[in-house]
Amino acid sequence: MTESQHQQSTTPQQETEAELAARWDLPDVTLEEQVVANAMNVRFERTKADDQDEQLVEEAPVLTAEALEEIRAAAREEGFAEGKQEGFIKGHQQGSEAGHAEGLTQGLEEGRQQGLAQGQAEVEERLQHFDALMRGLYQPQQQIDQMVERELVQLVTAVAQAVTRHELSCNSQLILNTLKQGAELLPFQQQRVRVQLHPDDMEVVQNSYSDEQIQQRGWLLEPEAGLNRGDVRMMTEQSDVVIDMEQRLAIVSELFLAQLQQLEQPQQPVVSSQSSPTEAPVADTDQPQENTSDDPEATP
Repeated sequence: MTESQHQQSTTPQQETEAELAARWDLPDVTLEEQVVANAMNVRFERTKADDQDEQLVEEAPVLTAEALEEIRAAAREEGFAEGKQEGFIKGHQQGSEAGHAEGLTQGLEEGRQQGLAQGQAEVEERLQHFDALMRGLYQPQQQIDQMVERELVQLVTAVAQAVTRHELSCNSQLILNTLKQGAELLPFQQQRVRVQLHPDDMEVVQNSYSDEQIQQRGWLLEPEAGLNRGDVRMMTEQSDVVIDMEQRLAIVSELFLAQLQQLEQPQQPVVSSQSSPTEAPVADTDQPQENTSDDPEATP
């Protein structure tokens, strides 16, 4: 059978399958190498893997508006988070530095005020201690002066009392003058008077006056051991006169103290309305006390 006959004997269906089998090629799994040249006419080998990479790059999906907006939102949130973190770190650092500086300034001021207060308290304490030392040095001298002054006054008073008592025992004229002063203070001279004297003074009066003279004066002499030398007590129905020698000495002592105080304070002017210290007290010492009240025990 010739070839032409064979072709004539095949059916159309068989021809179609044969054509399809002839046109179908097996896939090539080997890397195809192509030699290409670039713009500089430099030849290099191009592989099939390179073509696939270009195909992948070329076939990248196109971004839609929604995807782009999502990318922008994600980038914005990421930037916001990064900015927030960076701002927090920076703010914390600045706040820490500012707080440290402010705290340091406040601490220094409080420390200065506290130091000044403590120093002032210590200075005042030292001053008080120094004042106490100065008073301790001055007060003994002042106390000595006051003690000497008191002792001097007591000594003068004691000497005056001793001299007065000695004069009363030796000079009979003193008790007679005292008796005369008391009689002059009585409101009525022509009446009987009870005269109480120290026993020694009564003896002096009896030795100085006769019985007739005592009777003429209306004196009724009575010894009284409770009286001191120089004391005179004269009693009538209308009044009493008491002359106390100790009281008269106390008045003299007060006069002496008043004069000492005036000598210690010479800068103080003396008020003109006050009486002279050498006149009024002397008059008081010369005037015995008079009691005008009725004595129920007095008898003529």
